[in-house]
Amino acid sequence: MTLPAPPDPHTTLGVVARFWQPTVMEVVASMQSEARKPGADGVLGVSIVPDAGHARTYFVAYGTAVQWAQPE
Repeated sequence: MTLPAPPDPHTTLGVVARFWQPTVMEVVASMQSEARKPGADGVLGVSIVPDAGHARTYFVAYGTAVQWAQPE
């Protein structure tokens, strides 16, 4: 499910993706960890896609890493 962006301003840091994790939870956790490296506070527009090209199904996740604006 994709949720709309929150009303607060944010800075887009770029696309973050993680590949070939055995469960949805693992691919999302891995993507969140990757997004934190450049300082992201969250990931918007997340898509999770099954990849059945292997002996078993793996998952791919991608989205846009963002950093929320600091309140004034």
